[in-house]
Amino acid sequence: LYELEVELYESINAGEKLIWLAMPQNSEPSEDDLIAEFYDYTGEEIFTVPENHLITISVWLNEGTIYAPIIAVKAKQ
Repeated sequence: LYELEVELYESINAGEKLIWLAMPQNSEPSEDDLIAEFYDYTGEEIFTVPENHLITISVWLNEGTIYAPIIAVKAKQ
């Protein structure tokens, strides 16, 4: 388990969906690579960009695998 604290840019709107993709280098993404949870500053699990744009990510990665992690924000439709 790894925990990362991330501050998103102010140009990202609060309420937009957070997506984590950490796939092993030189491979196609799979369901096994989508293993993360997002939390706000209170420790509450969240699924969208919070108002203050500060998030903590808990990530489970396979030992010995080199990943190319991406945190994406999906704009509201």
